[in-house]
Amino acid sequence: MQIELTNSFNLFRRAFAPFFPSHLISFEVYARVMGVAELNNVAITLPNPANDYLHVLSSLPLQMWKKEEGKMREVSSRLTALSHRGKVFDANMTICLRGSTQQAEVKAEKQARRFLSSCPLPPNEYTGLYYLVSTLNHSCRPSASLEFSTSSTVQVEADGRAEAGQEITISYIDNALSRKKRRRELAHHAFLCKCQLCADAGRPRKRSRPSPS
Repeated sequence: MQIELTNSFNLFRRAFAPFFPSHLISFEVYARVMGVAELNNVAITLPNPANDYLHVLSSLPLQMWKKEEGKMREVSSRLTALSHRGKVFDANMTICLRGSTQQAEVKAEKQARRFLSSCPLPPNEYTGLYYLVSTLNHSCRPSASLEFSTSSTVQVEADGRAEAGQEITISYIDNALSRKKRRRELAHHAFLCKCQLCADAGRPRKRSRPSPS
């Protein structure tokens, strides 16, 4: 973490040195700003736009694949590096481009098209810092969730349990974790969660008495 922070600080200093006094571009000040940003940022997961391109390729006729053999082989080589499924696709594409028995070619083409249309590329992950979202408090039983668009804008959507006058809260972590693990995940935010879910989990369970026989 120290190395990444130092590298980003050096890039920042080179880019903004002409616009800021030197005492404002110290590593200590930069580290504090980045610390605040780290506590308030949110993880963003968006679909990989390249999957749209692959979906278009899946609808092209076989003759077009053969005509654009160079481009198809480039796509195939890039997908091969991603996963075992990519290697299978590369083998099928080779059969389609080189030609084989009709039965083998038909089977390979069908499997290649299925792969291309299955959105094989993993989603893109980003980090965002939003003014409104950074003001929302955490709850392990939140009253709202965050929805992101492909343009990286965010919308705060209240669920059906939200009532007038109720604080809008979101979750900073995975709520499916146990209370112990949730509190461990929240430790770097420097607070102990006392939401209703955590309070309920901390109460001792009442033992049911056996019914008299």
